[in-house]
Amino acid sequence: MPLPYPWLATDFDGVLVDSVPMKSEAFVTVLGVTGAEAEAVRAYHHSLGGINRRPKLKHCWEQILKRGKLPEDALDELCRHFSEVVIQQVIECPEIDGATAFLDACQKQARPLYVISGTTQGELEHIIAARGWTHYFAGIYGYPAEKAPALRQLKATAPGPICYLGDALSDAEAAHSAGVDFYAVNMADPAPHFCAFRNLRELLKRGTLGVSFC
Repeated sequence: MPLPYPWLATDFDGVLVDSVPMKSEAFVTVLGVTGAEAEAVRAYHHSLGGINRRPKLKHCWEQILKRGKLPEDALDELCRHFSEVVIQQVIECPEIDGATAFLDACQKQARPLYVISGTTQGELEHIIAARGWTHYFAGIYGYPAEKAPALRQLKATAPGPICYLGDALSDAEAAHSAGVDFYAVNMADPAPHFCAFRNLRELLKRGTLGVSFC
């Protein structure tokens, strides 16, 4: 029987690793805010899960904190500081339940798996390598690559339908824009029409993608 999705794609933060809370706090740390301002920054970050830090930091600085126009060199410095704060934390943070089992199953079943993330490309590659996961992936797409175009590129060359796993509304929107299916994993309050899983272990148990425990 043909596989339902011969190729799979997945977000990284929140789907494979439990890094979303620490990245939320990194925005607060880098911007040096407390109290109501910190809560506003956290809320904005969570409302745009899956989006790269660069436009988020710029928006927070200019629109939420009202600190005036942020020069590009100052934005570069904020992004560097953000990386310094989070890289080692993400390398060491727990995986989402079932992540390694899911990666093993895809590899053992010769199912090409791609990462498409809002994390900066070099940082994403470094984190994946440090966790010993590089060999699991047929391709790694990070910022400045955007999710919808990356998914369209995969769709154009895939031997069949593609499914994208994500934990944020922006992930679902990217999949819809690219014309690929979307499964929510570890998503807070997924829409009723989403095919949703609490974690990757639950996805494996259901066998919905044709991937199961090996």
